[in-house]
Amino acid sequence: MAREEHTMAVSTEEPVLELRQEVHALAERLPESATWGDVLEYARYRMAVQEGLAAAKRGEFASEDDMRSLYAKFGIGS
Repeated sequence: MAREEHTMAVSTEEPVLELRQEVHALAERLPESATWGDVLEYARYRMAVQEGLAAAKRGEFASEDDMRSLYAKFGIGS
């Protein structure tokens, strides 16, 4: 499972029923070789996705010009 880093803390509360259902579904999907680290990585991923969605709803995302500038800085793009 890929690790997602995030720096901005926002409320990531989910309805308890949805959370419980997701935890149960995760338990069913985990391979037998899964570790607690795998579970934590998945939880970090879910939190990062929720934080990104919350930021987008607040209008906190980069403009196309911002992204072009960032890509140019690193030599990425056309």
